[in-house]
Amino acid sequence: MKQFLKKLRGKNGAILIEVLISLIVFTIGAVASLSLLMASSRANVISKNRIIAINLAEEALEVVRNIRDTNWMVYSSNLRECWNFSPDVNEDGIVGANENCVIANGQNNHPLGVGLNAPGGGSFRMRSFIVDFDSTTSRWIILPASDYLNANTTFIPYGGVGYQNGEYPEADPIDTAGSRTSRLYINGDGRYTHLPAANPSLFYRTLDICYIDNITAPTDNGDDTFTNHDCNDSGFFPTDDTGKDNRILVTAKVFWKDGAADAEYKTLTLETLLTDYFERESWND
Repeated sequence: MKQFLKKLRGKNGAILIEVLISLIVFTIGAVASLSLLMASSRANVISKNRIIAINLAEEALEVVRNIRDTNWMVYSSNLRECWNFSPDVNEDGIVGANENCVIANGQNNHPLGVGLNAPGGGSFRMRSFIVDFDSTTSRWIILPASDYLNANTTFIPYGGVGYQNGEYPEADPIDTAGSRTSRLYINGDGRYTHLPAANPSLFYRTLDICYIDNITAPTDNGDDTFTNHDCNDSGFFPTDDTGKDNRILVTAKVFWKDGAADAEYKTLTLETLLTDYFERESWND
């Protein structure tokens, strides 16, 4: 009897050890599986946000391209002067029936890349814009951006003072139709819009416009650096110079954070080059 109990106790001990080992193996496997699941979920979020950002950037480029193409059709007799006309002349977020391309000195009255509400009046050079859909007229519009992302990845309002990349910000660049900013919202129709709505998205979008034929010649600083060599330093709309307003480099930028803990915004940038070459027989047409 004693020997039987001794054998039984030995078997129980072995079973207990086997159970403990099994629990350890199961726990390790469960933790690994959970970690893999969390990593996969995180990767899906990152991939999803990047795909959305690509589509938002492509949409912005298509807006400018469609405006150019529409100008070619509507102002077919004035292709050269009106190809880069921005239809929301009053910059109020609504394309009015009487906001048409008016030609003076070989250029139109509201070209892409120029703002109107300068301090003291008059037009002036700009680079940063937003694109949005005007549901009232079913037209896309381009408006001066009201804020920009600074070096600390913080969105700063222009506020009519200070300068960003050499541009002259508007005194009040926010349109009267709804106080748009660079942040995108999701409206009731599921459309992304810069108009404040109940559902703010993760994304911000800006559009840069640069007249590449008006880029200042690069300056060698003597220390392996250059200035005035790209669109960050020049390339503004060439007022009264019709020889330098033939091509624009359009850059769409989308900013977002995949999670609240992210320290900086992720950035996606897409570019396209638009010209006025449609049906031109020579450069001087």
